[in-house]
Amino acid sequence: MNRIGAWWQNRKALGYTLGGVLLVMLVGTLLVLALAPGPRRRVVFWFPDTAGAHANAEWRYLPRRETRREFLELYLAEMLLGPVRMGSAALVPRGVGFRIIALGEEGRLFLDLSPENLIGREEEVDINRLFELIEKNVLHNFRFVKNIIITVGGDLPNVPRFSFSPLTKQNGAL
Repeated sequence: MNRIGAWWQNRKALGYTLGGVLLVMLVGTLLVLALAPGPRRRVVFWFPDTAGAHANAEWRYLPRRETRREFLELYLAEMLLGPVRMGSAALVPRGVGFRIIALGEEGRLFLDLSPENLIGREEEVDINRLFELIEKNVLHNFRFVKNIIITVGGDLPNVPRFSFSPLTKQNGAL
């Protein structure tokens, strides 16, 4: 008891002890903040099941980005990686990439798929089902996107290559 009383009376030792405790707490807090993940946003992905009849939902947490476009690009990149859960198939074949052409103020998204590994494959890719799932994924997670115009290699699918048809809702362009 005598030692504690002497330590308590010694202001210098008390100051060093309290300073050391505060320094350890500060370093510990900074370490926890450095190792903890940043702010994340929960998103949902729909991937076709292996039978191809339904779509399975899969939730993930993605790190937030500065702009809407950057977060949308991150989401599309994660979609390309495919599902994590068993029983789901990849949305697009390996080697196909997404590219955002434009993201309009009125909520129109122009999305281009690379034609390599999508066209001319041994197994047929159901383009309509692919587009339907891409739209479902993007429209659900990004409320600011009102409609999506998807092209493959810069061309509208199901429209003859040198067609002079106008871009209308009937041919799926608007």
